[in-house]
Amino acid sequence: LQIAPEIDVVVVGGGVSGLSALVEFSKKRKKKINSVVLLEAQDYLGGRVKTVRTYVEEIGKTVLTEDGAEWIHGGKTTSLYSLANKLGGIDSGRKRW
Repeated sequence: LQIAPEIDVVVVGGGVSGLSALVEFSKKRKKKINSVVLLEAQDYLGGRVKTVRTYVEEIGKTVLTEDGAEWIHGGKTTSLYSLANKLGGIDSGRKRW
């Protein structure tokens, strides 16, 4: 893989972490970013988070659901855990495997 010298930033991974890193980097960088190369193994962005279209026969419609993001790294000490808990997205009754 040859990357032209005019590329300002290379991001490895189009998941939440890679895309967030690019946003944070661009906020802190004094010089304008003119070109970005994003390297992603999948044919979609989002990493473990992926929107899936599912036809539900009972209602006769296709609905969108979010698959993935089964766990939160860092446990209860992260701001993501706090937000998910606040929004009712944590199943505290589930036991660990």
